[in-house]
Amino acid sequence: MNDSPGRNSVIISQNSWERCKGLLEQGNYSSLFLLVDHNTEKDCLPYFKSKIQTDNFLIIRVDPGEKSKNLETAQYVWNEMLGLGIDRHSAIIC
Repeated sequence: MNDSPGRNSVIISQNSWERCKGLLEQGNYSSLFLLVDHNTEKDCLPYFKSKIQTDNFLIIRVDPGEKSKNLETAQYVWNEMLGLGIDRHSAIIC
């Protein structure tokens, strides 16, 4: 992985929140999408909201669990993002 995240970055690390927060603070994205399920919406979204400086993000909700990890759900997420105006400069947090 690239040590200086920027455009087109995928962040997976022990300090991923700090790296993600840094990218969000730079604001180099046209729109921000959050992909959540019932569990992450309840348990993680409040933490996320408390740490970022904006309410300007779009939420896409999917069902929790292994049953929702399928092509039908992927198609739903894709269609939702397109309908909400995603572009190549958008940021997605899953």
